[in-house]
Amino acid sequence: MSRSVFSYIRGGFSWFWGAVDGTRRFTMNLIFLAIVVTLLVLIFGGGVKPLGNKTMLVLDLDGQLVEQTAGGAREALMANLSGNDVRKSIQLRDVLNVIDSAAKDPQIAGAVLVLDEMNGGGQAMLREVGAALDRFRASGKKVVAWGASYNQRQYQVAIHADEVYLHPMGMVVLDGFGHYRNYYRDALDKLGVTVNLMRVGTYKSFAEPYIANGPSQAASEADAYLYNDLWSRYTQQVETARKLPEGAVMKTINSLPELVKNADGDLAKVSLQAKFVDGLKTK
Repeated sequence: MSRSVFSYIRGGFSWFWGAVDGTRRFTMNLIFLAIVVTLLVLIFGGGVKPLGNKTMLVLDLDGQLVEQTAGGAREALMANLSGNDVRKSIQLRDVLNVIDSAAKDPQIAGAVLVLDEMNGGGQAMLREVGAALDRFRASGKKVVAWGASYNQRQYQVAIHADEVYLHPMGMVVLDGFGHYRNYYRDALDKLGVTVNLMRVGTYKSFAEPYIANGPSQAASEADAYLYNDLWSRYTQQVETARKLPEGAVMKTINSLPELVKNADGDLAKVSLQAKFVDGLKTK
């Protein structure tokens, strides 16, 4: 009699456990199927939504402008997951392709440049972006630039817009071109290190930091020739794009203390008065 009771109990428990296990598998399979269907709908269901009339292209250039990104998508993903600080970069050809494609798209009415997070780029690359924006404008479409502030490289792109706007608490910072170099002659003498240098040519200054405490006259002359030419080209580019008289940029910089004083320290107002921007607006 006792064996029969235990047999019933064991059978009931087995049935109950089988029902729980089946329900669990059924539920998990439903969840898995729902996830698969959702992914398929997201990937293939809607397709690319057509652009509406008078759509504005927003160019939010976030990162360093480069010819080629370092590493690949996998490295960037792993770095982000691990919490490492990865410097963002933007490929030049991607920016140019977007601008040129938008110029040919009848649904695109214009472009908005947001340059706050653009960390710079080489002069040649910035000129190429500017030329692409000029082609975009030549197609009859308007370009508007806005920034909380503009550094020199950001402003070099912004001047190719039809209208340039600045935050009322921002500023346009044009700090020129130059570089710093460390010299090690005194340090090497204290360490008892002798440097034997063979140099051919007046302007060969690469090894000067190891034999001198400052630049030679020839090195200073060569640097001045390079940076003055770069600065002259930059100011000419700004004056042409902003329709300013020749020498207007340097005139503003040379009289900056007086201009800031007259504007009660309002650097945004100084930028507006110098016609570096067209207006002061929040985003």
